Amino acid sequence: MSKYLFGDADLLNSTLLPAHPYYWVSYSTSTTSGFLGRKVTTLTPSASFNAYATLGAAINWREETFEVGGRMKKWEDLTHKTGGMFSRQGPPGLHSVHSFYTDTLSIHSKREWTWSDRTYMVKFHDHDDHWTATLDAAENPPSAVFTVRKMAKSGKPPEPANIVFAPGVSPEDMAFLILVIIYSETKRVERDEEIADFVKEVVSGVVSG
Repeated sequence: MSKYLFGDADLLNSTLLPAHPYYWVSYSTSTTSGFLGRKVTTLTPSASFNAYATLGAAINWREETFEVGGRMKKWEDLTHKTGGMFSRQGPPGLHSVHSFYTDTLSIHSKREWTWSDRTYMVKFHDHDDHWTATLDAAENPPSAVFTVRKMAKSGKPPEPANIVFAPGVSPEDMAFLILVIIYSETKRVERDEEIADFVKEVVSGVVSG
């Protein structure tokens, strides 16, 4: 297995350093932005030779594409949701908070992603805050596990976000899965912020009503 630690809380602008000194490749991410928000997040490997050297990768947030090793694909051609949305009916109110959360969770927490004819089930496990990417079938062990950053508590420093790859995952798939995880976790955080804002609006409306 190979484990990488995100050196910054911001996954979009961070180092990905190997947890063990005998790994000879590391990564970094950097993100450009403009008036309308994020533009491109670039993943750059440190290796200057062999298979990793040509596997720079990028997320183009505006064009909605992934690029790995010079190959570019639209998100809509790479992924689809598993499961559907639940319907929400009636005016906003406290009763709709759970429905809103469930609907939004169903959109982002479980998807299939395909690259080079290999399909990964990517799923968020909210009970212990981690993502798994499993190749082909649910009964297979995960090819990658991403654990979100743990906040500091009881005088202990925060635990950095990390991603662990199973043996045999190719350099190309490692780069692709890092993109998928960064995309998925970014969307999850944005979803949680939307939920928090929605709850505030509902509570404010109930109180003022």
